[in-house]
Amino acid sequence: MVTVTRASQRATRVEAWDTSLAAILQGLNAIALRATIWLAPLSAIAYALIAVQTGRTVFWVMAIQGMVVAGIAAISLRRELLSLEWVLIVSALALPVVAAAAPDTVRGALWAAFVTFTAVGGLVVPPGSVPRTLFIVTTIGLVGPATWPIMGLATWGTATVTVAITALTIGFAASTTVMARSALERSERIRLDIFRRVPIGLFRTSVDGRFLDANPALAEILGYDGPSELRAIPPAAIYADPGERVEFFARLESSDEPERFAHCLRKRDGTPVWVRGHAQCVRSHDGEVRYFEGSIEDVTQRREIERVSRLNEERFRNVFYRAPIALWEEDWTAVGERLDGLRASGITDLRAHLAAHPMELVRLISLVEFLDVNPAGVELMGAESKQQALAAAAPASPGPEAVASFTEQFVGVWEDTDHLEFDIEARTIDGRVIDCHLSWAAARSDGRVDLSRVVMAFSDVSAIKQAERDLAGLIESKDELVASVSHELRTPITTILGMALEMRDHNESFNEQERTELLSLIADQSRELADIVEDLLIAARAEGETLVIRPEVLDVHQEVQRVLTSLSDRSVATITDPGRPVLAFADPLRFRQILRNLLTNAERYGGGRVTVSMERNGVAAHIRVTDDGPGVPAAEITAVFEPYHRSRESGLPGSIGLGLPVSRRLARLMSGDLTYRRTNETVFELRLPVPGNPEGSGGR
Repeated sequence: MVTVTRASQRATRVEAWDTSLAAILQGLNAIALRATIWLAPLSAIAYALIAVQTGRTVFWVMAIQGMVVAGIAAISLRRELLSLEWVLIVSALALPVVAAAAPDTVRGALWAAFVTFTAVGGLVVPPGSVPRTLFIVTTIGLVGPATWPIMGLATWGTATVTVAITALTIGFAASTTVMARSALERSERIRLDIFRRVPIGLFRTSVDGRFLDANPALAEILGYDGPSELRAIPPAAIYADPGERVEFFARLESSDEPERFAHCLRKRDGTPVWVRGHAQCVRSHDGEVRYFEGSIEDVTQRREIERVSRLNEERFRNVFYRAPIALWEEDWTAVGERLDGLRASGITDLRAHLAAHPMELVRLISLVEFLDVNPAGVELMGAESKQQALAAAAPASPGPEAVASFTEQFVGVWEDTDHLEFDIEARTIDGRVIDCHLSWAAARSDGRVDLSRVVMAFSDVSAIKQAERDLAGLIESKDELVASVSHELRTPITTILGMALEMRDHNESFNEQERTELLSLIADQSRELADIVEDLLIAARAEGETLVIRPEVLDVHQEVQRVLTSLSDRSVATITDPGRPVLAFADPLRFRQILRNLLTNAERYGGGRVTVSMERNGVAAHIRVTDDGPGVPAAEITAVFEPYHRSRESGLPGSIGLGLPVSRRLARLMSGDLTYRRTNETVFELRLPVPGNPEGSGGR
């Protein structure tokens, strides 16, 4: 209970005299009191020795005065009454008498000390004690010498001179003291005004947990109307977790250094508010804690911004690393600074400048800092690790595709663009060139493009580009088809029309043999026209899946002979006798169409000798059309069965390019297949299922 009472008393004294100026003055008083405790007894001993030697009573009075002053100083320090007031008053009470009885040299020194104590008292005693102390000391200093003649200690002349000198000296010291004190107090008022106006919260709390002082900014942070309301509540009440305050201030008590902190407090209405700042422990001369003081800054909004920023960063990283397309994070700050330098040097057309100075482009590429790449980017580059992909991102000797890509990006930065999109060719680590769509994006900050964090997205569009090329080729083939069909159809139609018109208009001028020849020519051209139309129809029906196949058992040798007979006037093919019947399960009409296309192809692109052979091998019938021509060019082997493909190396007028694709389609619809191979001769082999195994093809 005693400890609590003393702590409360100390807190009351601190609160009553709680300014920076007062703290300084208290410190000076404490120093002066401690000095008095040591110096006063020493002076008392010295005066006692002098009294013993001289036998003069005045020195015993001075010795007693020294001990009394030392006792007063010790009591003041012990009770923490940090004031020189009573030391000065007691000293002043004895000095006039002692000075009168002392020798002249001693009197002068004592009176100088008296005046000095008066001035010091005006400066350092507590603010409320200044008028009283100065009044008492001045009265003693003026009245004391006036009593000297009465007590027979001095003449009236000496007393009068002493009073006059004392009045002038004390007046000068007092005026100087008042001015100095006013300057200090004015400085303190300025400090207090700053304390009240500063935009961050300032506080001072006592040892027993009360607010000694707080500025309006702290009251505003905590939602109170003013510092007076804060002083009415314990600081623990504003903590979301009171135990956090106990732990923190315990740390402060164990250290003499300021401590930084970040705490969650509660406003008057219970709303949480995050603060951070620093605090320190202020101790008395004997090391005891007098109070705690520090500053507080409201960081709730900043903390929320940081939280949102962290959340956005986590979301960005999550999207960045999980994105199915290649993403790169790059720092282009140095590039922007270099481009600003080029602009300042007078460059106006960056694209032309880079074309004329390729080393400048290399330098700009070297200034790009590649920060990160996601797994999709590592895979796109064909790298084994992120580090390998980052290391290969900026080539020391850029190829044409890198030059084109980086030039577009540098020009975009030059033109203050924050988003670019274009197609490029990228080269992987193993040297493959892939088609990519590049998207370059940077945020804006204060109206300027923030180049410190550029995000680039690469989409592999190789399949799309290949499809576009295939489509372009298909369109080209279609165009060629139209031209070819027009040509192929025009030739027989022109012949048919011409011969028919001749027979109609000049029939009587032809003899029987000529009429027969003309009719035969019309029939042949009509059959060729029908074949072309049939191929077109088959291709259309096959693509639309409306083609109907009606398979039956047929004798392959007989069917081949029928085709050769129908083509006897335009085919030079020979047939090899299999020696035994070869049966197949197929649509006779479609079989003849396939064979006719193979023979036409052999006669058009093959050599002079065309042979048709057949055999049964296991579960399939094999029909081979062989010629001694040069065969299909190596570059066209994979395309020979594609629609509308026509050989570009034959030197002959092309067909519509449907014979072989249609034939393979028909063969597969009949559960067979049509293949090509080159040995010493060109061989197209048709495989068809045999009776009893209509579902098997003998290998597709």
